[in-house]
Amino acid sequence: MDFPEGARVLNVSIDLAVHGSAEHPEPSPPVEAFFRVIDEPVLRLASVDLKAAVDITSLAEVFDFARDYLGLLKAALIASGIIPPGIEGATQPLSDLLARLTGRRDSASNSRAK
Repeated sequence: MDFPEGARVLNVSIDLAVHGSAEHPEPSPPVEAFFRVIDEPVLRLASVDLKAAVDITSLAEVFDFARDYLGLLKAALIASGIIPPGIEGATQPLSDLLARLTGRRDSASNSRAK
């Protein structure tokens, strides 16, 4: 960025609900995500609403978006910079990258949007 002091960030949160719905009577965030450190050299991705989970053990798996239903979570890891986009195709073990990130990571999401 050529002019970082001119940058601005806008964070917006929107709670959604269907008026009169018995299933979701109160507005809530449509997507939730969290990270935690685990004791295994893997990226554990899980989607509660899709009932899908995977333990990623290689960088190639992170960039294989069509391998499972968790391609959007993988893209989020890359877009957020947790997994650098320039590392695609590298032969470096994922465990080395995770060690540099101060531990191993676990990610889960839940989307209430239908």
